[in-house]
Amino acid sequence: MVASQSLKTLTMPEYVFSTGRGKRGGEVYHNLADTVALHYVIGSPREGAQFTKEFKRIAIEMRDLAIEYLAASDRLLGAALPTMGFTVSGDPPL
Repeated sequence: MVASQSLKTLTMPEYVFSTGRGKRGGEVYHNLADTVALHYVIGSPREGAQFTKEFKRIAIEMRDLAIEYLAASDRLLGAALPTMGFTVSGDPPL
């Protein structure tokens, strides 16, 4: 729903679907997905510069939140898994 609503009013000189350096998930960035979501939230400002400013601010906040979430997840798993009987092994998984 968000994508279809946003794409109806999103006007850009060029639409980049994805960029990347490889084929793996962590090596690919889906530009259009973020642009569409942020356009839905921010709307279509009269000035492209305002949209870019808001986009950058929100993208930075999302990045920082993701980093904090992953760090907290790592700490939680590190504390919880041993209590559940999991152990650290030097052997690679099969």
